[in-house]
Amino acid sequence: MAFAADPGEGGLRVFAKLAAVHWFPLFAYLGAIHYLSSMSQPPPLLQFRWDKAGHFVEFLLLAVLSSRALHRTFPALALSWVVVLSGVFGFLYGTVDEYRQSFVPGRMADFLDAVADAVGAFAGAGAYVALISRWRGRVEGLRG
Repeated sequence: MAFAADPGEGGLRVFAKLAAVHWFPLFAYLGAIHYLSSMSQPPPLLQFRWDKAGHFVEFLLLAVLSSRALHRTFPALALSWVVVLSGVFGFLYGTVDEYRQSFVPGRMADFLDAVADAVGAFAGAGAYVALISRWRGRVEGLRG
């Protein structure tokens, strides 16, 4: 699998840039999810009328960030694998997060929340890949 940071081209510097630009936003977002799901009562701004929509959007954004990080770090990785890896990562993170919430006073684990997390993750990964594919098509059209 090709890695975007080739050691022959100042690989460590390129890797540091990749980490800062593409992976840091993902890890910061994971930290925010962890922090908010550790609260007994989330802030009113983040309480949706229908809880499942909030979970869907939350994990859609997570998958966009993870898809972007994977795609930019491993450009030779097939886009179908980007969808699979980001979707599965979102599903697993959502499932573990729901389980962990069962230990937070005032919170409980909900199977349907985990389902909304997984659907949002696969939707976000698919949307990222669809946009990238469409953008690539436009760029190729301009070059041709």
